[in-house]
Amino acid sequence: MKKLYIVLITIMCVAVGIHIYLVNTYDEASRRLSIAPNFTLTDMYGNTVTLNDYKGKRVFVSFGYTNCVDVCPVTLATMTNLLYDIEETYPDAKHKYQGLFITVDPERDSSAVLKDYIVDVFHDNVVGLTGTPEQIRAVADSFNIDYEKYGETKDGYYSMIHSVYIFAIDENGEYQTYFAHTSPPKAILQILHRYYDDF
Repeated sequence: MKKLYIVLITIMCVAVGIHIYLVNTYDEASRRLSIAPNFTLTDMYGNTVTLNDYKGKRVFVSFGYTNCVDVCPVTLATMTNLLYDIEETYPDAKHKYQGLFITVDPERDSSAVLKDYIVDVFHDNVVGLTGTPEQIRAVADSFNIDYEKYGETKDGYYSMIHSVYIFAIDENGEYQTYFAHTSPPKAILQILHRYYDDF
């Protein structure tokens, strides 16, 4: 009887855990579906750009910052490998796809800093974007991205806590779907086939 009681308690705990996971997953997916991408920012070459400037291209968007020591390099590596996989599988598609890395730390991430961080390390089609704190907040809100400054020290050092996703935007500027920053590029490519008839 005691063993049965323990088994029932275990089953209940597992069921509650699954329920919480499914609810959170559903809530998160629903939140992502309400994305309405839009921005006016400055690219890493000093040019003012909007989402309209990338119309005609399929765009991958991620958020992060250059002082990030773990998550952001992984995100950019995933995006880079995805772009390489696309051009290797579809040689004529290289110029159809664009990666955008939007900083959540505009105080430190100027255009020049982003350029030094990205160029010669990540794919040629990845561009860093920055702006005023107000512009960054606006674009983050349009993607339902959360971020905040964390652990600031007396000498001014701090980290940024932020949501981590890679968003897919079609050539008309419409949101399609999103991926975890650690998703295998080949798996992302398979999912993209559900949204794009051709590459």
